[in-house]
Amino acid sequence: MDYFKINDKLVVSVISVLLAGAISFNAWAVAAMYQRPTHDEVVELIYSHSPYIEDRKHILSSLARIEEKYSELKQAINDHTSAIVELKTIISER
Repeated sequence: MDYFKINDKLVVSVISVLLAGAISFNAWAVAAMYQRPTHDEVVELIYSHSPYIEDRKHILSSLARIEEKYSELKQAINDHTSAIVELKTIISER
């Protein structure tokens, strides 16, 4: 009751291996095509290709200037406060 000869079994085996290889390659290609980027890759893409990157740079430079002016104003207020305290002590001594 041998349905296949050795030659037929070899052909069926080769076809099975080729078919399995083709299916595996197709699955790999589809998975590679639809691979989702990682969080770090998305962040890098946003920073490098975002049309708003120039706006972000402008905002950050404006914030840096505001912080600089704030520190200058704070120092001036502290200087004037100490000068006012000295004036009050001079006035109170007279």
